[in-house]
Amino acid sequence: KLEVILEDVPESLQSWFPVTFDMAWLDTQYGIVDSLLNGFLFMFPIIFLIIFVTTRNIFLTILALLSIFGTVSSVFGTIKIMGWSIGITEAIAGIMVIGLSVDYVIHICHIYSITIRDGKNRLEAFELTSNNMGHTLLAAAITTGLSSSAMFFCDLPFFHTMANIISLTVLYSISYSFLFLLPLLSLIGPEGSFGQITCNFLSSTHPEI
Repeated sequence: KLEVILEDVPESLQSWFPVTFDMAWLDTQYGIVDSLLNGFLFMFPIIFLIIFVTTRNIFLTILALLSIFGTVSSVFGTIKIMGWSIGITEAIAGIMVIGLSVDYVIHICHIYSITIRDGKNRLEAFELTSNNMGHTLLAAAITTGLSSSAMFFCDLPFFHTMANIISLTVLYSISYSFLFLLPLLSLIGPEGSFGQITCNFLSSTHPEI
């Protein structure tokens, strides 16, 4: 049928195809989304290294990564359930998802690691970490959530999407920190020298650690 139609079309127009701005922008969108996915592959090893340098405990670092992975997967899982596609806005916000996921977790792990090195058991470390960081992290989550909620009143869809993603990230991040990581530390958190890896470079550079 297509050949019959093309017979009635001048030869100069038989190889035409439509070009719009959306089609020209499509490759850029695919590139940005691919960069986000590739960024995840690089970011998690970097996050692992940062948390390990902070805590010097391999087991504590693994527990922290489980919390971070849960936050990231929950945010993007919710986006999928809501029927959103991963576009430019979601790709840009995805970088902030990782950053906000690490923020609360690394503070908890840092205080916990210092406490167990002082000879406290896991329950004492859990209590001290909760008392020292609980109010601070909760206040940080509230202020970040309220700040991002201002974008809900913007007319541009970009800011509205950003507000949704940041709010979801803060909600999941603080939930995983308080309802997953801290209870997990109270049950199977490292004690004493368990999981501890001595590094002379870190000891000389950060004696307080």
